[in-house]
Amino acid sequence: MARLDNAVTVVTGAGGGVGRQAALRLAAEGSRVGLTDLGASSLKETASLAREAGGGSVVNVSSIGALAALPNIGIYCASKAAVLGLTRSLAMEYAPHNVRANILCPGLVDTQMAAEHQKSFATPQDAIDALAGRQMLKRYAQPVEIAEVIVFLISKEASFMTGATVPVEAGWTAR
Repeated sequence: MARLDNAVTVVTGAGGGVGRQAALRLAAEGSRVGLTDLGASSLKETASLAREAGGGSVVNVSSIGALAALPNIGIYCASKAAVLGLTRSLAMEYAPHNVRANILCPGLVDTQMAAEHQKSFATPQDAIDALAGRQMLKRYAQPVEIAEVIVFLISKEASFMTGATVPVEAGWTAR
């Protein structure tokens, strides 16, 4: 029996990066996976559907930008912090209905977004040195490394977690 047998998950942003890897890992663990890529479903609607189904888990993916100030991208950080607040509110609102809500805050991940950001540096190595240098492990995460944490948060192994903020950022915020 797989970790997520009989689970049903919806993955937004499934066309690439973390979303694609999450969809693949969830399917490998036995979940039936619905995929979307343009525009996200209403989170409250999803939580309500999970409640009607007898329980469930919402995992939002935010960013280290929700936890740490980053120069020149204040609006991005504010939007990611808003997702953190929304997730905590959902956890409080839906806990009585056996719906858990947690948030994942990745650091730098090797995605198309990171590749676009690297273009502002003289060389890709300069970007890695400057950006990944903030993380103790001195490298970008691979999307599958973030997907593994998503699988954990959805699984029964995390059944006592709700309202949690899970940084997956190679020690960035420990400094």
